[in-house]
Amino acid sequence: KDTDWIEYRISLSSESEVAERIHSIAKWALSTHKLHVAKVRTHLGVYPYVKQVFELVNIAYAHLYGVVELDEAQIKRYVAKFLPLIKMDYACFVMDESERMVAFGVCAPSLEKAFKATRGRLLPTGMFRVLWAMDHNDTLDMFLIAVRPEYQGQGVNAIVMDKLLQSALRNGIQYAETGPMLECNDKIRAQWRHFDTEQHKRRRCYIKKL
Repeated sequence: KDTDWIEYRISLSSESEVAERIHSIAKWALSTHKLHVAKVRTHLGVYPYVKQVFELVNIAYAHLYGVVELDEAQIKRYVAKFLPLIKMDYACFVMDESERMVAFGVCAPSLEKAFKATRGRLLPTGMFRVLWAMDHNDTLDMFLIAVRPEYQGQGVNAIVMDKLLQSALRNGIQYAETGPMLECNDKIRAQWRHFDTEQHKRRRCYIKKL
């Protein structure tokens, strides 16, 4: 074994003390650091932020195991592939006074059940199941969250979590599935310690020396 990645299934509740605590920390962080959440209502409105999103990904993820900096071609491919899946309710871009991005988070309704039902086929009728799942779902897939290193540990991640959590609860979302996170990444795992979580997936990397 070289390293493990784990994933959590998180139960969401509007009445939990966690939601109230996150909202309180988010308000404090916005005021203290003079930040604001960008108002983005359409997919076209995302494009001015795309470059900063991936610049921040390259900065925030650079120290993690197995991470390689994304180049322009990869960024364009990811934007084309994933942007259509994102609803603006589940995207949050936190900016400073000079409109520099200091944090962001992106989620999307889970399409796992829809793709299982269609066995991965979009045609002839699979596309309708996928489109239905985009608007009728109880589970969110968490794609990416990143915070500039100089703002980490200062409550800025709560701004992202508060916006996404409030949108999820408003839309009837009951669960969130995290992406893979390194088992040794205590900072990111600590974000979920107050939630009702189930660690339900594990991936492992083996290395054999020849």
